[in-house]
Amino acid sequence: MLMKSWARQGKLCTGFDVEASGMPRDVAARIPLEPEEQNKGAGKYRRTAMFRKLRKGRNLRAGATDREAWIDFAGRASEIASVSQEGLMDRPSATAKPVRYARRH
Repeated sequence: MLMKSWARQGKLCTGFDVEASGMPRDVAARIPLEPEEQNKGAGKYRRTAMFRKLRKGRNLRAGATDREAWIDFAGRASEIASVSQEGLMDRPSATAKPVRYARRH
């Protein structure tokens, strides 16, 4: 069976059967997924960098002296990065209660 525009729905895969002769293309075919395929994409979002937007150039500042060079976060980005790295307390929003973040090494 050749599936087109398929999606996972629990233990089943739903899509359009291209090889089905004489059937309209919008008829959904349901086939069972193998156990190792059922949660194949689970956790993919959590494995991405947590603060990936902080790495943009607008959040970084650089400087140099005759003996050293450095790169640092600037402004509010500096506060967010240090709270996350050091495990400090911060408010997720202006009206929320303070939360202690987990320390990252």
